[in-house]
Amino acid sequence: MSDVTGVNTVVENVVKASDPKAIASELAEKIQPLLRSLDKSELETKHEIGCILNARLKPDGQKRLLYGGKVMERLSEQLDIARSTLNRASQFASQYPSLADFTAKHSTVTTWSQVKKVLVKPKSVNQRSIDLTKTHLQQCSRSLTTYLERFKKRLNVSHENLVSECQRAAQALTEMFQQHLSTASTATQHSLTSAPST
Repeated sequence: MSDVTGVNTVVENVVKASDPKAIASELAEKIQPLLRSLDKSELETKHEIGCILNARLKPDGQKRLLYGGKVMERLSEQLDIARSTLNRASQFASQYPSLADFTAKHSTVTTWSQVKKVLVKPKSVNQRSIDLTKTHLQQCSRSLTTYLERFKKRLNVSHENLVSECQRAAQALTEMFQQHLSTASTATQHSLTSAPST
């Protein structure tokens, strides 16, 4: 009988260890006292929250959460804190293992609003160009899919009208890409000319 009880206990522990609701409740119990404490600054509190989250959800310095965003969603609801705040607290603790490390590097940053700006890494010119191209390609794909559907259904529009609409859309897309390419090449040239010479 005791063997069965022991097995049941182990199974229950394994289930709890991977259940987002149970994990969120466990984390909430650890974080709530920090939120009520008046002894710590806001930065200390956010850093400690990030350390608690990372220790439980990103063991061994993993980049991704073990249980996806489900734990963070539930935890956000239980603590009545925005999920983005919890994510930033996790990022804060990941980038700076201790608050002293952060303070040594950013001595003038004293508020959480300032910390959030420090945590945001600006994208390179190339990454911005890639993102913009990706957005434009997605727009093209949606436009072409729409026109294809209309061709298939022939929705109260003559064939000639659909062809002319497609031509106008293709011309607009061509102009958009030409503008994007000239902007991207100008930005690349600007970044090359403004780079310090070695």
